Amino acid sequence: MATEMTNQPPRPSLNERAVRSVMTPSELIACIDLTYLQEAEPTDDHPDSTVDAAIAQAIVDLCAIAEDPGPGTPGVAAVCVWPHLVARTRAELTRRGSSVRLATVVAFPSGEATPQERVDEIGSVLAVGADEIDMVLAADALEEPGRAGEELQAARAAAGSHVLKVIIETGRLETGDAIQAATRLAIDGGADFVKSSTGKGWPGINLRAARAMCAEIAADAPGQPVGIKFSGGIRTLAFAQELADIVEEDLGPEWLQPDRLRFGTSCQPTGIFASSQ
Repeated sequence: MATEMTNQPPRPSLNERAVRSVMTPSELIACIDLTYLQEAEPTDDHPDSTVDAAIAQAIVDLCAIAEDPGPGTPGVAAVCVWPHLVARTRAELTRRGSSVRLATVVAFPSGEATPQERVDEIGSVLAVGADEIDMVLAADALEEPGRAGEELQAARAAAGSHVLKVIIETGRLETGDAIQAATRLAIDGGADFVKSSTGKGWPGINLRAARAMCAEIAADAPGQPVGIKFSGGIRTLAFAQELADIVEEDLGPEWLQPDRLRFGTSCQPTGIFASSQ
């Protein structure tokens, strides 16, 4: 046994795995949901008019980067903004003639919203141009799965044919079993994508959570294919490539496209990722 272990090839380093990744940097960028979920607050030194101008410029910059992340790269899959910025972002995308999709968040980031509040907010954002909904699963969903399931089904009906991503907040779930149970709730509730994290307050995605999410989605693969979205702390191509490799191993190469795989990341001053390493 010891001899067999000695003769095994060494485990590749992170950089080596990144080089061998099943997805190229351009393919990964095409699967990005580029987010703007930060917002300045008015102060005595920076009144409402100044803040509004800053937000307007941020939306312009967001859409510009989304369309043209860098030389030789495709546009991203979608931009994601606060609900009250959907109309403004839609106008900017339309002005550019952009095909980048527009996502927004519901019950974000706490998940504390009544079923009717969720339905009303979904209706409001769809009316002003949203294409996709990223909705947070209630924090007590695993304690009351029946009620949570009804909430999800109501949200599914409100979203209609639009893409519904359900955020399960893996960072607050303590075990792989809990992550799988939350993933199952989202799938049974009609999610088009199961999304890992809000990136607000809780730890973001890690490889263990990614494996657990994929395991449950794989169990549903013979039926309606469900997409997966990773978010929270995705700042390098190397980490995104590791996550893509897990998806390919556990779900198959057919998941390596924007219709089934997304990466949520914030707009960086120097481009999509802070670095490629």
